[in-house]
Parts: sequence; C-alpha cells; structure tokens
Amino acid sequence: MLRKIKVDKDDIIYWEGDFSEEIYFIKAGKVKLYAKSGFPFASYDEGKHFGDSDVIFKETRDGKAVA
Repeated sequence: MLRKIKVDKDDIIYWEGDFSEEIYFIKAGKVKLYAKSGFPFASYDEGKHFGDSDVIFKETRDGKAVA
C-alpha cells in the first residue's frame, strides 16, 4: 500500500532510533541521512528509495532523514 506525503526543505522525515515501518520513494527533491554526530552519510534524490533495509530487517532507523 502506497501513501503520498509531502515534506518541505529541511523537514525531518524520521529520527535515529525510530521504529521503521515505511519505505520511502522520492518523486522530487533530495533526502540526506545524518549520523548521530551530524555527519551526512547518505544522499538520495528523485527516483530513488530509502529505508527499505530497516523495514526488511525490522531494525530501528540508523540515522536522521532530512528533506
């Protein structure tokens, strides 16, 4: 089941440690994942997806996702 959400620039999509239930597909824009130290360790742009491994392995989020 897909559900459309809209986020603005600098909105936080999820926090490190959050329970993972969603996989995100990017229609437009960019998302960066940040480590606890504040270092960006991954970046995704339109046409990409993220959050899938956390859902598949039933793990908490390993970083903060920011639009």
